[in-house]
Amino acid sequence: MHLLDRIDDALEAKQVDAQDFERFAQDRLGAVFPGLAPIPGGTDWGRDADIVAVDAPPIRVAVTTSRDLDGVRGNMLRSIEGLKRHEQPVEQMVLANLATLSAPQRDGLQKSAANEGVAVVGIYDGAFF
Repeated sequence: MHLLDRIDDALEAKQVDAQDFERFAQDRLGAVFPGLAPIPGGTDWGRDADIVAVDAPPIRVAVTTSRDLDGVRGNMLRSIEGLKRHEQPVEQMVLANLATLSAPQRDGLQKSAANEGVAVVGIYDGAFF
């Protein structure tokens, strides 16, 4: 069974494997951001991919299977905190998740990140995936 088929089955059953979704999100976002460099495994210090930019810190990508605002916000804030703790520059982030987020919820995520000195430059939610 191909990864996309496993993701489709898992989405239907609402039981998505985090590693499968992370890989799927990296693949989908790679089409949007050609400079995307996946960071697989457990030593990512709070990010699941970087979007490499010239003469600027990379845009960090945080992926989560969370389906609600609190889960997405928690993942984002933990990612920011982990990057800062490991002295990794973080100025901009892209969020990828399975929630269905309204405009006010997206604004709230952007404000939460801004309070940490980070700009959220893209939110790819369940509608995108």
